[in-house]
Amino acid sequence: MNAITFYSADIFKNAGVNPNLGTAYTATISWIMVLGSTIFLKFFGRKTLFVVFCLILSILSVCMSLCMIFSLSTLEMICTFAYMAAFQFGPGPVSWLYMAEISSAKGLSIATFVCWIFTLAIGILVEPLINSWTKNYTFMIFGVTNLLAVLFCLLFVKETKGKSRKQLMELYRTNYTPIHETEM
Repeated sequence: MNAITFYSADIFKNAGVNPNLGTAYTATISWIMVLGSTIFLKFFGRKTLFVVFCLILSILSVCMSLCMIFSLSTLEMICTFAYMAAFQFGPGPVSWLYMAEISSAKGLSIATFVCWIFTLAIGILVEPLINSWTKNYTFMIFGVTNLLAVLFCLLFVKETKGKSRKQLMELYRTNYTPIHETEM
């Protein structure tokens, strides 16, 4: 998501699309999809949304790389827009909501810090990846990363939808001492 957001002008320019128009479409799609994702959060579990949409993102990442390799610019744009939409239904809002549900304020602060460190790393590394290191294969890396996220989620993430605040606080506790209202 950040790679596309940061470098959308370059991605669209390389695909032969007006970079300003492509970037505007990308931002518009993201904004609209965030509104739609709030509906999904009421009906589907956080873990389900994360797994399904990370899997979709993985497939779209591979498709984006293949489109770059074979110079299929129209299909590349469709995949890019679909990627932005899928992100807003899964990892975009779900990861933040999940962290807020299972973490204390201190834990959420650490998670936010780590997120911004990775955002910085993506901001620094994507340009050399696209321009010289991996070129058209850059989004394959993101595809593998999303598959690893699916695996991690299936193995370690617990569902939080429909749980009370007390149940959420006890979800990942290793000591089975009950939480009292004063600790929440």
